[in-house]
Amino acid sequence: MNFPRELFHNSHFFILNSENHTKGTRQLNNLYHPITNLTVYQKGAHYMGISIFNNLPPHIKEISKDPLFYLGQNFTQSFFPLRFNNTTTLEINQIIHSLKCKDSYGYDEVSTRILKMSARYILSPLTYIFNKALSTGIFPDRLKFSEVKSLLKKGSSTALSNYPPISLLTSFSKIIEKIIYVRLYCHLDMNNILVNEQFGFRENHQPRWPHITS
Repeated sequence: MNFPRELFHNSHFFILNSENHTKGTRQLNNLYHPITNLTVYQKGAHYMGISIFNNLPPHIKEISKDPLFYLGQNFTQSFFPLRFNNTTTLEINQIIHSLKCKDSYGYDEVSTRILKMSARYILSPLTYIFNKALSTGIFPDRLKFSEVKSLLKKGSSTALSNYPPISLLTSFSKIIEKIIYVRLYCHLDMNNILVNEQFGFRENHQPRWPHITS
């Protein structure tokens, strides 16, 4: 169940449980008299935001200090140096087989399907190349290239606005990106750099309903 769907049902429930639909809609409209050109559900979302803000503790609502002040309060000592440990053929093999099997490819014309089929023959050279990148801190230039194509998403095929561009990266760049991601995330997690209120893009966290701590 996603948030927009829940918001839709909550707003719909609010209207249906009023004496009539017109009155329920009018009640939402009256709550946001200064707001115009919004649907009833958009106004409902806005109301939820105001409600959350009004229930915040006073010390959170009255934020007047420089943001750097709060960084200094949270991080009173330096972190351990960020070092990227070498990868192994086992890790690279696991990453390759975790990729979705697709026939699309970047400028090198090597799809993930071909990569999976040839993994056993290229694991050793890939390990050497990626360890070189990790030890020197230099991301290979050839892996920075992408092929940009226009793809029809929806609507008329004759309208250029319906063809947003997409970037096709090489399959090899996806491997080293995952290797770096694991090490970078481990560094952030071990040193408690990410605050507990950071819910997005984290394992075992739900960004839909973050808890506000006081």
